[in-house]
Amino acid sequence: MWQKTVPILSVVAVVLAVITARVMGMPFRKDSFSLALVLAYLLAEMVLAWFAAALLRRKRLHHWLPAEGTLESCNPDSVSKGIQTYCCAYVFRPDDTRQGGTFLISEQASDSDDRLDEIRKQLIGYTVRVRFDPNDYTRSMVENKQIAEWQVETD
Repeated sequence: MWQKTVPILSVVAVVLAVITARVMGMPFRKDSFSLALVLAYLLAEMVLAWFAAALLRRKRLHHWLPAEGTLESCNPDSVSKGIQTYCCAYVFRPDDTRQGGTFLISEQASDSDDRLDEIRKQLIGYTVRVRFDPNDYTRSMVENKQIAEWQVETD
């Protein structure tokens, strides 16, 4: 979720910046001062979008209910710019109903086919803290920011 929210909010920030500039009658000139002013404004809007996404995550962590989950699988997701991403799935049981979700971990891409087996041996069965929406159990996220040596990227 986090990785999807920031780019969306950044695009919204840029659109709002353009609309605000048009409403305020700011001409789009090509001189360096005007370009610097527009870039500073867009940068401020993107920082605001990042801050809003962080607040949204904090709100979810505060208001959503906690549960204990177990990692069930990790599979290769993608390789981009020398970084291998793995998609890991977890399950948890709110009110005796089986629910699940996914998150991403990444590391430097390896030529070794054994690396996936090593990751699976380390992570499958690992216990994680999960937060879920009490109104919709299908909406959940891993509370852990790091599992073993990997940074968690909630999707």
